[in-house]
Amino acid sequence: MADTVRSQRPLCVISGGTSGIGLATGKMLLARGYDLVLIGHSAARGRAALQELQTGDGDVQWLQADLASQSSVRELAGELAARCDRINVLVNCAGVVEPELRRSPEGVERSWAINHLAPFMLTNLLVPQLRRGKPARVVVVSSQVHAERLNVSDLDGGEPYFGLETYRGTKLANILFTRALAGKLDKREVSVNCLHPGVVATSLLSSYTRAQQLEAEAIANGSFPVPQASRGLLGRLLRRVRGRRPAFDTSMSTVLEAAERLVFLVISDEVSDVSGQYFAQNQIVTPAPIALDEGLAQELWQASEARTGVQFAL
Repeated sequence: MADTVRSQRPLCVISGGTSGIGLATGKMLLARGYDLVLIGHSAARGRAALQELQTGDGDVQWLQADLASQSSVRELAGELAARCDRINVLVNCAGVVEPELRRSPEGVERSWAINHLAPFMLTNLLVPQLRRGKPARVVVVSSQVHAERLNVSDLDGGEPYFGLETYRGTKLANILFTRALAGKLDKREVSVNCLHPGVVATSLLSSYTRAQQLEAEAIANGSFPVPQASRGLLGRLLRRVRGRRPAFDTSMSTVLEAAERLVFLVISDEVSDVSGQYFAQNQIVTPAPIALDEGLAQELWQASEARTGVQFAL
């Protein structure tokens, strides 16, 4: 594995790039002339991804990092800065659903640590490399199930723990972060967009289903009260089961279809001057009204700075 990236090919860094949608995205971009740096936690998956992708002309590297750990994210950003004089694309694809409460080494609820604070830190720390790769693009993977409310002071989890509501909050945070960062960057240098990639049968969906089961069991047993947002989510689930029209697009997408939507935001000329937007099916769509709250976006930004010690690079 090369120590530095010196190719003239555009360079894309993908978190969660050693499996699922991230790996498929990398494979497509490699075929389109990109060099890759894949970020993943599992050594076995990292080696397998390298073996699968190191078959063409492009350079493929893998960096191991625990995105739940802020110290690991800092080390990762430092290594990327040392290896890459410029970055043309950063795809924040890594994400988890935690059915039960788990915490990061810093005590942050693990979904918040990986889904929001890690991309917040990594992207901000790599702004200098992205600016040197201009016109550069940042893509953040969100979800259509993003929450309709958010308490930015509640990133530690608690009792009772609602795994689904926590995940949905992190996906709302992805949109708020995208919009806030886009407002700080000149889109001619670095554009930032996010997307719902589709409902895909990955390990994340399995965890999501498990979280649904645990929450439904606890509600049925009276173990904890149902939050207002969960009532709406449970109602949508019940309507789905009863055969009524669902509130969300529940059609399944393949991993390749989801990856194609990420690649669209990376390479399409249609979005070359677009920044701060939320996409689904390669179209700009309107997220929940709370995702457009500029005051909340700034509040979340300040809370994220306080939690990580990372600030925007002017």
